[in-house]
Amino acid sequence: MFLRKANKQENEQVKREPEPIKIELDESDCQKQIGFIDLHASDLEYIHLLYPLVNEHIAPITEAFYEKLLEQPHLRQLVTTHSSIDALKQTLKQHILEMFEGKVDAAFFAKRKRIAQTHVRIGLKTKWYIGAFHNLQLELQRMIVKHFKSGNEQFLAFCAVGKFINFEQQLVLEAYEEEERRIRLKFEKHKDTYIGQVRHALQNIEHLIGKMEQSVQKAAVQSQSIETLTDEGKFHSARSLDASKSGQLQVDRQSGHMDHIQACIKQIEASMNELTTLSTQFEEVVAIVKQIADQTTLLSLNASIEAAQAGDYGRGFAVVADQVRKLAIKTKDSSGHVASLVSDVHAQRKLVEHSISEVVQAVEQGISSMETMETCFEQILHFGQTNEAHFGEIQSNVSQLHVSIAEQMKAVVSSAAAAIEQLAAQTANYEQSIEKKTEDEITTLSGHS
Repeated sequence: MFLRKANKQENEQVKREPEPIKIELDESDCQKQIGFIDLHASDLEYIHLLYPLVNEHIAPITEAFYEKLLEQPHLRQLVTTHSSIDALKQTLKQHILEMFEGKVDAAFFAKRKRIAQTHVRIGLKTKWYIGAFHNLQLELQRMIVKHFKSGNEQFLAFCAVGKFINFEQQLVLEAYEEEERRIRLKFEKHKDTYIGQVRHALQNIEHLIGKMEQSVQKAAVQSQSIETLTDEGKFHSARSLDASKSGQLQVDRQSGHMDHIQACIKQIEASMNELTTLSTQFEEVVAIVKQIADQTTLLSLNASIEAAQAGDYGRGFAVVADQVRKLAIKTKDSSGHVASLVSDVHAQRKLVEHSISEVVQAVEQGISSMETMETCFEQILHFGQTNEAHFGEIQSNVSQLHVSIAEQMKAVVSSAAAAIEQLAAQTANYEQSIEKKTEDEITTLSGHS
């Protein structure tokens, strides 16, 4: 029997009672694979009997495995990125020991599938996985050669371990393929979605170009309308400018009339001042005449008294004195009438002065208003001239805009049509080359070399 060893210690390390082990897999493909490599329950029993020996040497086996692995810089980076070396060593120990329990069931199959999914997720390529298991197999063979002296037993152990490791690799690689198919389908779905979005975008662009063409045509019509309104605005601005110039001339003329009225009023004021002076002189003359009349009346009274005392000799003198007295009275009455007339003149003069003052104030206000109006007309004239210049510029710019819109419409439509053709061509090229891109994407997702 293959359990016999050169010494007793070795026999004790591997000698265990065989346990009945069954291969419990419902998948027909797995059954075919097992039959293809001649993996039998007896091989699993042999694997199970090696468990104590592997358990004893699990530490050096794990160290040897990772020593080779960590010699590759990108694999070391892969390990440290997604986990730690100590944690992975512990996981590897558990995995190897589970292998040598010799159980092949649904849990065994599910775990290998998870391992493959993890390898794809972290980017470990299949070549490194196969290479790593090759190193693991070599380390197990060294262990077998060291502890089994019989060539037949070594051969049996090599066969059992080799079949089992091969079967595990088949399961893992098949799970690799399933994961890659899933990625391929996912990528194909994204590809179809992308192509659909591109086609939808093309339709939208075509629709937008149609609307843009309509908008540009509408803008051209509106620019034509603006040009017409600008011409009308320029015409009315010119008329307003002419009216402003005419109004300014009228204001200038009215301002001249107001200046003439102001000069005449000043002359009237001067004449009224002279009249006031003459009235004052009249009053002085009247006062003198009244004084002379009073004195004449007094003298005539004295002369009558003297004539009465003279008797018949003074009768003629009395007559003269009486006439002088009457003349003095008449003179006094006339001077009173003249004084009354002078007083009326003074009153009328004051009324005239008040009216002239009001007229002067009104004329001054009129002059101020005319100056303000003249300033407004100057501003209106300035604005009119500015508006006329602006309307001229607007008319020129609108004409240029009308021409530019027409040219840009042609250029935009032409460019958009060319862009659609180019995008359609690029989409066709994309569809033609999508298979190659799919393979490249799957390779990228499967791992980084």
